[in-house]
Amino acid sequence: MPRKFVFKDALEYLERLSRFGIRMGLENIRKLLEILGNPEKNFKTVHIGGTVGKGSTAHLVASILTQQGFCTGLFTSPHIYDVRERFRIDGRMIGKMEFAQLVREIREKIEGFRDFHPTQFEFHTALAFTWFARQGCEIAVIEVGLGGRLDATNVIVPEIAIITDVGIDHTDILGTTIKEIAKEKAGIIKQGVPVLTSAEGEALSVLKEECRIRGTQIYPLGEVISIESNDKLSVKSPWGKVEGIKTSLKGEHQLRNIALAASAGLFLGCSEKAIKEGIRKTRIKGRFEIIRRNPYVVIDGAHNPPAMKVLRRSIEEYFPNKRLILVIGMLKDKPVEESFREIVPFADCVIVTPPPSERSSPLEMLYLIAKNFNQNVIKIEDNREAVRKAIQMANKEDIIVITGSFYLLGALPDIRKLVSEKFRKDI
Repeated sequence: MPRKFVFKDALEYLERLSRFGIRMGLENIRKLLEILGNPEKNFKTVHIGGTVGKGSTAHLVASILTQQGFCTGLFTSPHIYDVRERFRIDGRMIGKMEFAQLVREIREKIEGFRDFHPTQFEFHTALAFTWFARQGCEIAVIEVGLGGRLDATNVIVPEIAIITDVGIDHTDILGTTIKEIAKEKAGIIKQGVPVLTSAEGEALSVLKEECRIRGTQIYPLGEVISIESNDKLSVKSPWGKVEGIKTSLKGEHQLRNIALAASAGLFLGCSEKAIKEGIRKTRIKGRFEIIRRNPYVVIDGAHNPPAMKVLRRSIEEYFPNKRLILVIGMLKDKPVEESFREIVPFADCVIVTPPPSERSSPLEMLYLIAKNFNQNVIKIEDNREAVRKAIQMANKEDIIVITGSFYLLGALPDIRKLVSEKFRKDI
């Protein structure tokens, strides 16, 4: 009798798919979905792209739709601690048994096609669509993985598309200028599908032109969508207004994401009550997440220059005049120097440590780049030891920020325990 295929087997199979790397293009995913009976055609979708904020906006929109009563799928990337974080219905992660069964089933179906090898992300995308269809989702919020035009998620025709702030990232694939990158992000724009965006400047101009070519309407934040954040947070859009919004999400950038999410909710017919409740209940791991006080410990998955700038501004807003100990590591295919420039000079001490990935920047490279911006730099290969060093150096009045890569955060699932070794009182 063959051994039962379990969650561990599923993870090992998906890890083997990583050898196929990143493959930009839609031919492979279309064939894979065809093999599976095109599950993506069984539910409505919201498509969300951009450089910064797309993950947070996806979580916000999904929460709003769930509060409205829709059976709502959510597909995001990357994950931090568990691959199942990518696949949710009404806030619930896919179960380990469900996940293993789907991986096995999809694997067996594609094994009958010779020389057909989906990438790991293509497999994830197909698994999400299959699970959403089988669970009877009415609508699913789909976050773009990389870029837009050639991303595996771009096989859908959504009810509405959202493109958040656009900045420099993945220059080896998407282009080296804002205009080139915005053009790739604009690839998710479909004829007749409305577009909400918080993009600005040259990126916004590109999106407007693409919408004109495709004959669809664009609704930019600051032009036709507005947000007021005095004593109470309010969002006004062409489809209505929501007042008295409360949120636990921190940072001015989250207000922009909330404005887009609330506007999308109004467009999709959600009530003011559902929108407010959906936003209030949204919790997002690894996005300016405060996991500890006295001293403050913040984890943030910022991994490109725009995200680092947002992180720095949030630190300045919420923790002014505090001594900053920065633990940072990035992948080599990211704009490391440009990202470090946004935050490293503002730290009192910098500890560089390479994320546990084949794509990680070497420790010595991280160290030399950091030294260009700050003379107080320490290099530590082991991630846990890097965090321990930061804790050892910290006083209760300081702030420790761990950032640069979701791979780095994922390597430290017990950060709270590490902190408690010195400071015994948890958050």
